[in-house]
Amino acid sequence: MARIIENPKGPAADMVVPIARGFDGLAKGDWTRVVDELTPVLATHERVGGSRAQRDLLEYSVTCALLRSGRADEARRLIASRRPQNAASGVPLAGI
Repeated sequence: MARIIENPKGPAADMVVPIARGFDGLAKGDWTRVVDELTPVLATHERVGGSRAQRDLLEYSVTCALLRSGRADEARRLIASRRPQNAASGVPLAGI
């Protein structure tokens, strides 16, 4: 992660750094860092490329961090705003 953070490359390099820091926070259980780093990226995460499933990882990582930090209401709002169909039919995530 440190190498990616120190030397980001590619057309979405500006997004690679906060994503790497966010996933580093996820690995270390630093839920605040996950939310702080990944939430701003969600608005334009399509720029990173990859499959929808790979981009889902960003959304669900933030959701997980919110839940683990006791912020279930924020997690519900995030899912409701980004996945209204999931929110309406019940979200398959423990804690929501």
